[in-house]
Amino acid sequence: MSRFKPRTPKWPWRDFLTADEARVLARADAAKSEWKRLNVERAAITNRAIQRAKANAGREGR
Repeated sequence: MSRFKPRTPKWPWRDFLTADEARVLARADAAKSEWKRLNVERAAITNRAIQRAKANAGREGR
């Protein structure tokens, strides 16, 4: 989708996470990934509904 590529971090901070912190970040990363997927789906649904509303308005002479 996007051409954005994160740059290499200046500091390898992930190397210094505790096991609990790493677990929480992994869960957060997974949640963010799911949110992005759902947001794309939401946009598609919204666009389809808008197109149907416009088509319906055209049939009603609005």
